[in-house]
Amino acid sequence: MQVGTVDVVVVGAGLSGLICARELDRQGLRVRLLEARSRCGGRMHRCRSAMGLPLDLGGQWVGATHQRLLALLNAFGLTRYPTYYEGEGVFHWNGTAHRTGIEHDFGSSLLFFQPDQLGLPAAELAGALAVQRRFQQLVAQVPPQQPWAGPDAAALDRLSIGAWLERQGASELAGYPLAWLARMGGSGGFEPHESSILHLAWSQAVAPQQETPEAWLVQGGAAQVAERLAHELAGLIQLSATVGATWASATFPPWSSAWTALRQMVPGCWPASSPAIGPWPGNAYPRPNGGGWCWRIWSAGGGRRPPNPVSWCCTTGTKRAGAVALSPASSARAPEAAMGRCGTNPMVG
Repeated sequence: MQVGTVDVVVVGAGLSGLICARELDRQGLRVRLLEARSRCGGRMHRCRSAMGLPLDLGGQWVGATHQRLLALLNAFGLTRYPTYYEGEGVFHWNGTAHRTGIEHDFGSSLLFFQPDQLGLPAAELAGALAVQRRFQQLVAQVPPQQPWAGPDAAALDRLSIGAWLERQGASELAGYPLAWLARMGGSGGFEPHESSILHLAWSQAVAPQQETPEAWLVQGGAAQVAERLAHELAGLIQLSATVGATWASATFPPWSSAWTALRQMVPGCWPASSPAIGPWPGNAYPRPNGGGWCWRIWSAGGGRRPPNPVSWCCTTGTKRAGAVALSPASSARAPEAAMGRCGTNPMVG
């Protein structure tokens, strides 16, 4: 791929990265989209079954209020159809299977089931529904755009989901719906002890489960959205390009607290034997005279530190801190020999 000076580098060619790169390109900016994998789409990925049927392997549902995704489906001429949501379901609890009808109003259900048909002990069920209502009241108090501005936000953000449930005197059944939201639901990806109750409430304030986020499926697979976007941006995408580190501007030195956050965000980029805050030697270089920063992009490889640097990324200065220069580096040569527009003999961090 021909490389040169660009205005913006977008890291990650999942749906968000693809949309970001497309919007920037439409605004006339020079964009490079870097993706560590050999394909685009992130979690929007599909394959074909042994019978030749397309199967989504990741994000597949379209919600009734997913206006931007609906607009993309319409723009690409993709057809959606309703998710099947009728009949009965089976709720397994303490070794017993409870067969019951599906409740269309998630707010009054117990995890999609009609509570009064579950055959659970009345007192335990009533306690679970009471905790669920208190959580919904908490969700209603969280400002979606400014969750830190809600009542008792600081205290709630210091309180884990599990600790909040304990304060409610929640039984195992009462805690199960919130644990499901944390692990699997629209908020999902963490354990109840790993996140605050404020975060869980905020995630439901911005994307409520009762807004039917699984209303439709896409004929042929939702991954087609990412595929169409990637096709549009084919000339801007560089695959198998693992980013070792990034800086927002020349005022973001590698010893700052932001560097610590960066190491936490992309832990696979850092050597396990180097926990101290600071630049990874040989990979981050301040340009001379305060002219920005340069850093390596590593190709994919085994272990925590991929073996081959494939290019250098450099900010071009404080006035245009977002501008980045790319130039190929086929070996671990000295940076001044490899980084092209990055200047001469930058200091090694």
